[in-house]
Amino acid sequence: MFALTVGDEVERAIGHQEMALDAIEDSGVDMLLAGHAHHASSQDAGDLVTRAGGVLVVQAGTATSTRVRYQEQSFNTIDIAEGSATVTVHAWDGDDFRPSDAQRYEWVEGKWKLRKIAEPAH
Repeated sequence: MFALTVGDEVERAIGHQEMALDAIEDSGVDMLLAGHAHHASSQDAGDLVTRAGGVLVVQAGTATSTRVRYQEQSFNTIDIAEGSATVTVHAWDGDDFRPSDAQRYEWVEGKWKLRKIAEPAH
């Protein structure tokens, strides 16, 4: 959907991106989940393109593929509470998946805002 930085490269956006963004905005979507780039991240879509609305983009890594890109194998958990969401990356350390990075977002004035790096929820 969006042009994302993965390592030293930028993954290109999909074709007809503007039409997709309009449909997302019109339908009231608050969070997009993706995983094709095999690189875990989360960010406000407005940081990626100006007309993205308030959508939170959560990109999963890869938990089972050996086709990793600049990161260890990982998966995300998303904990949603009243007006907030915490995205935690669980990364493989050679023996187990361990929570390694967590970002807490709050829903403020119609969009997700990163509030702080959070303690992993799991």
